[in-house]
Amino acid sequence: MDPCIGCFSGSDPGLTKIYEIGPFRLDSEAGVLSQAGIPVALGSRAVAVLTTLVERGNEFVQKGAIMDAAWPGVVVEESNLAVQISAIRRVLAQVPGGERWIETLARRGYRFVGPVIEISAEPRQSAVGSKRSNLPEPLTSFIGREREIVEIKRLLPGKRLLTLVGPGGIGKTRLSLQVAAEVIDAYRDGVWQVELGSIRDPLLVPTSVAQVLGIQERTGTALTDTLCANLKSRQLLLILDNCEHLLDACARRYQP
Repeated sequence: MDPCIGCFSGSDPGLTKIYEIGPFRLDSEAGVLSQAGIPVALGSRAVAVLTTLVERGNEFVQKGAIMDAAWPGVVVEESNLAVQISAIRRVLAQVPGGERWIETLARRGYRFVGPVIEISAEPRQSAVGSKRSNLPEPLTSFIGREREIVEIKRLLPGKRLLTLVGPGGIGKTRLSLQVAAEVIDAYRDGVWQVELGSIRDPLLVPTSVAQVLGIQERTGTALTDTLCANLKSRQLLLILDNCEHLLDACARRYQP
């Protein structure tokens, strides 16, 4: 049950609104904080907290409002918010005095006072229409696994193929879907899950991928070649789920 996550990149994705925070860049839609173009090791909850504070400018934001934004629909203790604030301050402390960019209003909330430049740009547009994902709606909220999420998001930009391994039943599929949902805005043509658990013949892997992506087979052309030609012009994240018995086929065909 080892998901493979493949990144296919054509041209750069459309622009979106970002915030420059000193040497950092915050992409509020993609949920990524980066420095010098490299994602910073900061969990999705912490990024959501930071985004909420930055978007409110120089205003104090009540703890309840911050937690509602970072944990929508989930009841959490205030100590969880304090943990995320500490994580943000540790990252900002890479800049002299950066740890003081978040002010605390005792028992009430926080305010971001660091240097912020808002950069407005055109929203990202999908090259394949409004539908950009076939990810299933989660039945429960995703809690925990922050370290793994941060590491996967850090690795994705520089990898064509990334494999999540581990014993069955530990939640690799759920983890991959959570990451995909968090980074969907970073991929112009969306994120797509291909379920391969029932496939036994490696030759059927291209057919499964083509069906999910809506790619038609061409007469006289191998389907693998058609897929490669089509994906060359797209930028998307492809999750090949339950593919541990087909790893050779997946790696050979979908590592551009």
